[in-house]
Amino acid sequence: MKNAGPPPEHVKLNFRLPHEAVFADADVNMVLVPAETGDFGILPGHVPVVAKLRPGVVSVENKESVTSKYFVSSGFAFAHADSSVDILAVEAVPVEHLDETVVRKMLSEHTAKFQAAKDDYEKATHQIGIDVTTAMVSAIENMGK
Repeated sequence: MKNAGPPPEHVKLNFRLPHEAVFADADVNMVLVPAETGDFGILPGHVPVVAKLRPGVVSVENKESVTSKYFVSSGFAFAHADSSVDILAVEAVPVEHLDETVVRKMLSEHTAKFQAAKDDYEKATHQIGIDVTTAMVSAIENMGK
């Protein structure tokens, strides 16, 4: 078996939404993703993995060690053997653009509608809203950390 040598210095990140690329072939130090199985970080040389994303924060540390945080509702992350990472999200918004008042109002509305739901479909719909807005509240509360 051939020795692959040391990993590259950076992760090559592609972070895409249906309507735009947040990062395209960007060299970054590290990416943290909110997977359904738990949060994990991707550094150069990470083992290949495919992970389904849950509502939460994708953190990207650039080459200058500045971190950008994006709230994602869902999607997938792919870490490849060549230290490249593809993140495909349904939607993403910089955490600092989330309005706490609006998010808390949405959480309250989904909770009330869940409690008043007449069938399983309505309950499931509003449970998704509760899950996403609860994750947004957490992202806002942990913004400076």
